[in-house]
Amino acid sequence: MGVGRDLGPCQIFYGTTVAGATEVGPSEGDVKWNFAQEVRDVRENAHGVTPVDGVGVGHGKVIVNVPLTRLTMAQLASVTKGGSNSGGESGGVKVFNNKVGTAHYANSQVLVLKPVVDGAVDTTDANFMIFLHAYPVANYEPVYNTEGQRVYSVDFHCYPDASTKEVWRMGV
Repeated sequence: MGVGRDLGPCQIFYGTTVAGATEVGPSEGDVKWNFAQEVRDVRENAHGVTPVDGVGVGHGKVIVNVPLTRLTMAQLASVTKGGSNSGGESGGVKVFNNKVGTAHYANSQVLVLKPVVDGAVDTTDANFMIFLHAYPVANYEPVYNTEGQRVYSVDFHCYPDASTKEVWRMGV
C-alpha cells in the first residue's frame, strides 16, 4: 500500500490536538491539498536565459480544500469564522462582520484527514494526514437546484509550527 492509502475517501477532523479533534462533517467531492516547493533559477550571461542551477526558497502556502455537505448548524458555525451557533444541532447560524485583523496562526488548530476503510474511519495514527496549524477560510457557493447537492467549500490555510517549523506530516 502506498503513501496515503492510494485511493479512497477520508473524514475530516479539527481541534486543539490530534486526539481531541472532532469530526467537521461529511464531505462530498474531492478533499484535496497542495504543497509546492518553490525554486528560483540561477543564470549566467554566457548561457542566456537558460538556468544553470536552481535554489530552493521554501514552499508556497499549504491549503487543504474540503467540500462539506449535510452539515449540522453547529458544524457549519465551527468552520465559519465570525459565525455563531445558537441552539446546538437544531439551532441556527448567524454570521457577523468579517473577522478583520484576526491572526490565523494564533487561532489555528490541528486538521486531521483520516482514511475511510471498509466504511469505517481508520483509527491508526500512522495512516492520518496531519496539518499542525490550520485555519478555516469559508468559500461558500451553495447551489439551489434539483440537480446538484449543496456543498460548503472550506479552505484550511496551514502554517508551520513556530518552534519545529513542521507544516504537515503523514505516516508518523
